[in-house]
Amino acid sequence: SLQRAVETLARLRIERDGVDATIEWAESIPAHQHGFKSTVYQRVAGEVAKIDPGAATSWCERACISQHGGNMTQMIVRSWAPDDGAAAMEWLLTRPDRQETWVAARVAYREFMIAREDEALAWMEARTEEERRSRVLEGPVGMYVNQRAWKDPEIAIEWTKYLRDEDQRELALISIARRWLRRDEEAAEAWLADSPLSEEARLEAREIPARFGGGRKNL
Repeated sequence: SLQRAVETLARLRIERDGVDATIEWAESIPAHQHGFKSTVYQRVAGEVAKIDPGAATSWCERACISQHGGNMTQMIVRSWAPDDGAAAMEWLLTRPDRQETWVAARVAYREFMIAREDEALAWMEARTEEERRSRVLEGPVGMYVNQRAWKDPEIAIEWTKYLRDEDQRELALISIARRWLRRDEEAAEAWLADSPLSEEARLEAREIPARFGGGRKNL
């Protein structure tokens, strides 16, 4: 594909000419070749971030807001987060509060969680109340809740208060309850009895889907 070919070209250019020269090459592509130039920006940004995140983020300051800079932020953090997820996430917290940043934060936190789960969880727990409630961390907070739900349902439940969307919060609580019921039915039922969930939602939580191994149904 074009994207794979450009990625290979970007990597070879960096190896041969260095980061600065490769960025200069990307910027020298005529603007009227918009699709190609945008692809080059994305792939060069991703390759640069693997070896020099500082250079990638510096370039992003001027390039990510350009007409060719779409998805550059995502490409940078996708490459950066597996090696230093904390730094990638903290950089995103300094970025403009817009959709591109929100999407990139989901990408980065997922990569961070895959590479270093304990560090990713600890990083989230160290965030301020304001950061936890920010739109930038909305997706990552949902991932944190989902991961905690497997072993620490009470912590996961506490963190659902940071989910901005009411429907998303209810779905998260239902999911947590389902997992908890499989591990500790008595404790989960005690929570459900006093939970903020509606009776309909409580019934839904007790309906364990087939993918969870059958078992309880319409209790």
